[in-house]
Amino acid sequence: MSDFGTVAPDGLVHQSHIDRYEAYAKGGAGLIIIEACSVLKMPENRDTLCLENDNCIPGIKSIADIIHHYSAVTLVQIMLTGLKTMEEKKISEISRDDFLRYKEAFISAAIRCQKAGFDGIELHCAHGMYLDEVLETSTRSDEYGGCFENRIRLLEELIIEIRKNCGENFIIAVRFGNSDYEELINTAITIEKAGADILLIARLTDWAFIIFP
Repeated sequence: MSDFGTVAPDGLVHQSHIDRYEAYAKGGAGLIIIEACSVLKMPENRDTLCLENDNCIPGIKSIADIIHHYSAVTLVQIMLTGLKTMEEKKISEISRDDFLRYKEAFISAAIRCQKAGFDGIELHCAHGMYLDEVLETSTRSDEYGGCFENRIRLLEELIIEIRKNCGENFIIAVRFGNSDYEELINTAITIEKAGADILLIARLTDWAFIIFP
């Protein structure tokens, strides 16, 4: 649902966002996933909504309220753009302190979305975004790199920690892809076991939408 023509450098919600999502909700959509919102403010060649601190809450709450006015369910897609916005060229070059700080930023962003009244979040782990880069490319020497079980650990822990902080009724969706088909299947299995509610599989040639009962 991203529309980069509606964003501003301050990373906050403006009336154009509210009008846009009201139009979708008024049109009868049952589920609306808000465009990719960054969990941290990082330099990039486009502006995105940012969830870095509590200053974002009044604005995103106004979107949640207008969507709920028309009885639609709404999630926020949360993400980091990834290495394209960082000094490091590889996930393995990110310091452990920064790596764990980025992890906490995702959890804090989910909590802010809940405080703003959203029904849940979608973790963006596809299309070369940060979580996808960790999952598919991390060669870190700690527990977050190397074998598949280590590379998926960050995503697994995020699902578990967001569930712990936001409760059983908070929807957790994951948008993910993987160029390795076997790892794609194992990613879906791990996500389900970790407690996510919705899987959106997003490879370049394959699309699927799975909701767990």
